[in-house]
Amino acid sequence: MSKMVKEKMTKVEKASADELLTMKEELKVDLKKLEEKEKELNQQSEGLRKSLRKYEEKRAKLAERQQEIESRELNAELGFTKEREASSILFEKQKAEITANYQRYHAELQKKHDAKRKEIDKLLEQMDAEVSEKRKKLEQDISKQRTAKLSELEKEYDANKRELNQRLAKYKKDMEDIVSQKEAALDELSQQLVKKRQQLEKDRKAIAAERESLNTLHADLKVREENVKFELSILEKDRELFNEKVQLEIQSRLEEKDRNLDQLKENQQRLIVRIQSLQNELAAKEEIELRSGSRTPADLLNEIDILRDQMNSLKKELQSRPTQAVLIELEEKARKFDELLETQRELQKRVAKYEQSEHLYFMSVSRLQQEQEKYEIEVKRREAIEAQIEKYVLEVERLKALHEQPKEIEARRGVIEEPEFERQPLMRTNQIDEIKWLDFIVDQAEKSGLKFNRRLFYAFHTALKTADYSPLTVLAGVSGTGKSELPRLYSRFGGLYYLSLAVQPDWDSPQSLFGYFNSVDNRFNATSLLRAMVQFQDATNERTKEASLNDSVLLVLLDEMNLAHVELYFSELLSKLETRRGESDPVYTEIDLGAGMKKYKVELSKNVLWVGTMNEDETTKSLSDKVIDRGNLISFPRPTKFERRLQPKLEKESPKLPRKIWDSWLNDRVELDEIIDTYKEALEDMNACLEKVGRALGHRVWQSVENYIANHPLVIHAKKENNQEALDNYIRRAFEEALVHKVMPKLRGIEVDSGIARSECLDPIALKIREYAPGLYQDFQLAMQNAYRVFIWRSAKYLEEEEV
Repeated sequence: MSKMVKEKMTKVEKASADELLTMKEELKVDLKKLEEKEKELNQQSEGLRKSLRKYEEKRAKLAERQQEIESRELNAELGFTKEREASSILFEKQKAEITANYQRYHAELQKKHDAKRKEIDKLLEQMDAEVSEKRKKLEQDISKQRTAKLSELEKEYDANKRELNQRLAKYKKDMEDIVSQKEAALDELSQQLVKKRQQLEKDRKAIAAERESLNTLHADLKVREENVKFELSILEKDRELFNEKVQLEIQSRLEEKDRNLDQLKENQQRLIVRIQSLQNELAAKEEIELRSGSRTPADLLNEIDILRDQMNSLKKELQSRPTQAVLIELEEKARKFDELLETQRELQKRVAKYEQSEHLYFMSVSRLQQEQEKYEIEVKRREAIEAQIEKYVLEVERLKALHEQPKEIEARRGVIEEPEFERQPLMRTNQIDEIKWLDFIVDQAEKSGLKFNRRLFYAFHTALKTADYSPLTVLAGVSGTGKSELPRLYSRFGGLYYLSLAVQPDWDSPQSLFGYFNSVDNRFNATSLLRAMVQFQDATNERTKEASLNDSVLLVLLDEMNLAHVELYFSELLSKLETRRGESDPVYTEIDLGAGMKKYKVELSKNVLWVGTMNEDETTKSLSDKVIDRGNLISFPRPTKFERRLQPKLEKESPKLPRKIWDSWLNDRVELDEIIDTYKEALEDMNACLEKVGRALGHRVWQSVENYIANHPLVIHAKKENNQEALDNYIRRAFEEALVHKVMPKLRGIEVDSGIARSECLDPIALKIREYAPGLYQDFQLAMQNAYRVFIWRSAKYLEEEEV
């Protein structure tokens, strides 16, 4: 029978059971009524018993009284014989009456009790008969309903089965279409992948060519550097010639400016004379105008035209009357006309000359003003040039002093190369078992009153081993959980040199880490970190060779590193630390010793390990994705119970661990089998979910996860022991720890109530975690259950799994 039919049968049985329960409830009610009646009868019988007890008490009292009377009668001297007999007769009568009443009352009570008992028995028999009858009837009804329901359910099952077969066929067809589409898409993607591979091959060749060109450029740069040095020596020799030329040029320009100034003054005098002459001419013009009766040239022209007309008319008249008098008059007028015409021309010339003189006057004045402004500008420029020349002279003198005083350079380098640590004895062994070494540190810490979770301790050690992929290990959690004590005791009992730096809120550049040149005191202020890094690098001179500790390991702790913005003071160093991966040549960071001096190079050696602690409160800054991607973020859980530490006394410090032993542990990393591909696919599925909320992972994250698993000491030990069951278990645990370090910080702040974020990101990731990292499933659920309704990873239930 199908599941659906079974469910229908269950419903029918539940309905029958409900009817039975109803009948049982009715029977219970009837039984309660019978019990109440029985209680009433018991109460009546109890009353009768009380009456009997009272009767027995009265009878006992009468017996006592009778005995008293008998004793008195015996003690009397036959004086009360008659009275005694009368009293005994009366007593016998009362006794007989009480006995008769008691027997009668007892008989009646017995009869009533028997009758009630018979009635109760009869009612119980009737009820049993009714119950059996109803039960038979109910069973018959149930069997009929069951048969009918079964037939209906079988019909419904057949119909549903046909419908499901149809849907299955349709779904199968749709899936075949989807599969064909996906195959086509995969073919297209494979073609694109081939093209991309070809393109990458081309890019690789181009990069190789570019690398060759860069090498060529590097060689050219070296040659240029030599040329620059040679040119510097030439420039040093030419400096004096340059100064002389500058002085001569300045002197010549000043003389030229003086000559120009004299010339301008002469021009100014000539212009003043010219202005006076123009003024005289204007006065003459005004005099002529007065002579002409204050008539304008236009009036004179009009008058000339009138006279010309008169002359013409007179000529005509002379023609008609050509007398001598007329001719004389005409000649006189013609002469006057010629004079006036000549005067007009003279006046026009003078007016044009005056206008030209006026224009030249205004032009000369504006030019004079421009020349004066140019002169003032040249004077200011001369002063600026003289100040600039003086500044260059001082700079040349300073640079000359620097180059001529090598003691200054040595003094600044000497401050940096001062040893920070005194050499301690090394462990007298060439080989140490990594597991035993870790267990020894944990045991020594417990003897000192500090107990660390072993799995957390192993995770910290593995994170330090993966410095090539994650140069920074960050310990996060609430204050007082042992974040600073763990690296301190790890170094103390493990044989590492230890340097703790308290980060300040005003750290805003790499100078906060390494130091800076103090121009006021003319000295370089080097920090303890810079001196320690120089001491742990390969020796560069005799002074550093004597104090070198490059055969040991240093652990640097940036305590409360998020009091300031980590990106401001550590980002540049973090990027350079990452470039060491796969690089055979040393990687350096440069320290500025001051203006004009060559920068001091410090090697970023791999025997310096970087650890930071961070508190999670309102006074701190959050970490950026750059820091999280390039580091391992280990969360310290809140304590479930508090540990006592009455006498904080540390055990003896261990000898120093040789660097070659640490390097041998790094070389012990295992080559993982096909099992790692399963975890790779799981992380790829998680990354697809993270992409939907804009928080996808890069290649660096998986490479860090894989490297973490391969360097885990328990994975290495199980691989050497060829214990496959233990190997699978430890790989799974290492994968869980790597997810906590790398993936869980990326989920922080995602809203757990958001539909898409919850359904397409958090819930699918939870399923993957339950399948591939089951130890984290409870912590993942707790991270989604908080008052802020956003994802916050705060618990560490996975650490409660059985320790190593």
